[in-house]
Formats: sequence, structure tokens, C-alpha cells
Amino acid sequence: MEDFKLNDFFKQHNLVKVAWYYYIEGITQQEIADIMGVSRMKINKMLDEARQKNIIQFFIPVAARNKLELEKELINMFNLQDAFVVPVSTDNNMNEALGKAAAIYVNNMLQTNSYINMGYGDTLHHFISYLSSITDKPVSVVSLTGGIDPYLPTKNSYNFNVNLNLIPAPLFMNSKESADNILLEKSVQEVFELSELSSITITGVGEVSNNSTIVKTGILTTNEVKKMQVQGAVADILMHFIDKDGNLIESEIEDRVVSRKLDTLKNMKNVIAVAGGESKTNAILAALKTGIFKVLITSEEDAKKIIERSKNDE
Repeated sequence: MEDFKLNDFFKQHNLVKVAWYYYIEGITQQEIADIMGVSRMKINKMLDEARQKNIIQFFIPVAARNKLELEKELINMFNLQDAFVVPVSTDNNMNEALGKAAAIYVNNMLQTNSYINMGYGDTLHHFISYLSSITDKPVSVVSLTGGIDPYLPTKNSYNFNVNLNLIPAPLFMNSKESADNILLEKSVQEVFELSELSSITITGVGEVSNNSTIVKTGILTTNEVKKMQVQGAVADILMHFIDKDGNLIESEIEDRVVSRKLDTLKNMKNVIAVAGGESKTNAILAALKTGIFKVLITSEEDAKKIIERSKNDE
């Protein structure tokens, strides 16, 4: 009986020792095997046994666990492939924080000679500027809308080493006929063809209000925004306005915009939405309802609001 207890104790002691060597001291399984005079496969089995007997216990901090739970709920609720929830303290640095988070996320996905489809906006300015500074791979961007200025680096952009493939057209044309014609131009079609080959697509989500980027930058007037609000618009994606259920709103603005159509985004790879801010909950929720996006990058506070509002809408 005593021998049995001693053997049991010795076995337990060896399991603890193997776990300590591997997880605390960072020694490889082969090195542990050499120390203990057994095979590497034996060490692998001992580590499995140590996990089963709770000798090895993994602790995830509460804050990190809560974030993971939010991400999982977003993924399940909106049929996403992934979500990245970022702790952002205030709206003051929201765009910069989310832009940098998106850059870190995308950098992990980049392959050599990858092309990135990109929309416009302040958050995406931060995204591409930061991505350019941290990646060791060439960065090639394909614009998803007309308009040259929104894609050019600002005076505050450093190390902006990006190959830009821009749609050679303004964001808006004077009429539906001129917009239809410009979309058929060979130079525009060539950029469209590049966008089909891109491995990553990232866009922002705009709110429909007088405080939105499209008003502040003069893309649309306050009166034009009011007209879209009257028609039920709560968000824009690449200057395509959608209602609270994610449906496209047909309008004079839709007729004149030079932009990839929303339906084409659904067939693109790794389509990412990056957006956040106190006034954007309804806009992000509407964007997720389109079924376009595979990944959402947003703030922790926005994630909570999106989930809560979605549940209330059911």
C-alpha cells in the first residue's frame, strides 16, 4: 500500500516537473526528454495527462475574457468570421485607435505582394499610415471609390510608403449618364479588375448626420444629408446609403456616385468593417445587416451597444 502511494506521488511529481519545465522555463519537449531520459512522445503524453488532471491550469484575466465573450457574441449574432474588440477610452482618439488596431489586424494577414481594397475616411487614413510604418511587406492599395484626395497621405502621415491604385475619376459625377459612362472607361475598369484580385477589403461605416465626415469634408451638404435622412438612411458604405435594415436606398446621390457597388463587396475576400464612436451604433448595426462584412473591428463600448440594440430589435 505504501509502495503504491509512493509510486503515485512520484508520477504526480514528474507530471508537475514536466509542466514546469515546459510552461515556466520554456524548455522544448525534446530537451525535457533528454533531461528525464525518456522519449519526446512520452513527454507529450505526460503534458496531456497534466492538462487532464488540472495540474496545468490556464488563467485568462477577467477583462480579456469579457472582450473575448463580446467578440464571440458579435460573431454568432451577425454570422461573422471574426471580430476584434478594442478598448478605447474616449471618442477623442477613436478613429486613430481603431485605425491602428485595424493596421495590426491586417498586417497579420498580409502575404507578399498582397493588394488591399480600401474605402475612404479618417479612420482609414490612420489605418494605412500606421500599416505602412509597421509592416515589412510592400503595401498596395486599391481604391473602392472615385476621388483622389481621400486616399492621399496627409501632412501628418509619416513613412507613407504605399503603392496607390486609384480610380481616375471624381467621387460624384454631374448625372447618372456621366457616372455610368465613366464606370465603363478602360482605366476605371482596370482598377476594378485589381480589386477583384485583392486578398483583403477594408471600409469604414459612415453615420448620416451633420457631424459625419462626409459633411465635415464637404462631400455632401447638410441639405443633401437631410434628404437622405428623410428617405430612411442611417449609414453609408462607400457612399452607398442604407436604411436601418441594411437595404440600399435608391436616390439621386446613388445614381451619381463613382464607387464599387455593395453587391460586389459580398464576393470579395476578407471584407472588414472598421468603425466606432458614440453616434455610430445604428450605422454599424445597419452595415452588419447587409451581410457584406466578414470581420468587424470596433470599440468595446460600441460592441456592447451593438449587441444590446440588436437584441432589443428582435
